Amino acid sequence: MELLLNALEQGIAPAIVIALYLIIIEIIRVRKEKYQTKISTETVEAITDIQTVVNEIYNKREAENREKCKIIIDNSFNNAAFNLINFMQRTLISNHLDTNKDSVLANIHNAANSAYYTVFQTLSLYSINNGRISDYIDAHWLKEIETDLIDSIYNPSLSREDKMMGYINKITIRFQTYISYMQNKALK
Repeated sequence: MELLLNALEQGIAPAIVIALYLIIIEIIRVRKEKYQTKISTETVEAITDIQTVVNEIYNKREAENREKCKIIIDNSFNNAAFNLINFMQRTLISNHLDTNKDSVLANIHNAANSAYYTVFQTLSLYSINNGRISDYIDAHWLKEIETDLIDSIYNPSLSREDKMMGYINKITIRFQTYISYMQNKALK
């Protein structure tokens, strides 16, 4: 405004030139602000679209990881149960349980350890929610597995077939409990 007053003091022509100059500068400033606003709006929309796509990909990947972990937990425990049932069958059929009791007990301990640590090792390969799935395995399960084998094999009141069926039922129920526990803890 001061520039316009100085121009008016020197005459009308310089005042008109200065007025036009100020109007043009103002128009350029307004257009520049509109353009920047448009760019800013488009940028925000693009970033929002990118964020939406990234969130969808992340949610899809997270769901896939959860499903994969659920399957891994289920398969690893079921495989361990199958191996323990096979061990039980071979032990009942192939051994003189009373004569080879020390050897059978050592084999039971090894079979229980093998099943437990195979599951542990398999689950340690996978992680979810920034933690390994194997972190949720309870160390007491190893002792439970071993005790179930010993109690089933050395139950004198049962026949070989009853021992086998009783153990299959017991280990199936126990491992289903472990699977449920692991899936609830790891996938919460």
